[in-house]
Amino acid sequence: MTSSLLTKSTLSFLVIFSLAACGGSSNGSAGKKASGFATGAEMSSALNTAGLPCIDYKVIAKDDREMGQENALDVGECDVEGETVQLVVWKDNGQRDNFTGMGKALGCSMGEAFGITTFDFVDGDRWQVTGTSETLSNKIADKLEGKAVHIKC
Repeated sequence: MTSSLLTKSTLSFLVIFSLAACGGSSNGSAGKKASGFATGAEMSSALNTAGLPCIDYKVIAKDDREMGQENALDVGECDVEGETVQLVVWKDNGQRDNFTGMGKALGCSMGEAFGITTFDFVDGDRWQVTGTSETLSNKIADKLEGKAVHIKC
């Protein structure tokens, strides 16, 4: 593992740790398949079908999830084009947006201490793919009809 990967991993933990108290409002949509994805496994399958193989997909048990993702409906992880990404299905868009908003607010100030100046991920209807580079987030957004989010600090 290179020091830059370790730094990003450490930063990711710190940002997500800061989000631990964040939840979303429940509008009764929990468990419904409004987003087109009820699980990370469905997202993995969609990536595979779209030509972006999701290698070594595994479900992240609730007790093993990063801070801030405990209340998501489902979290999985796999490697896409050499990047380890997380596939998150949220209860509702409020929960997703709350997690994203806090990440934007805290990520840059925390990243500054580690020399990290950009963050990238993909937002969809009640889902996210995190841990992506800008290039990969653009590809995933295109294939899964999401929105690539690029934050430059």
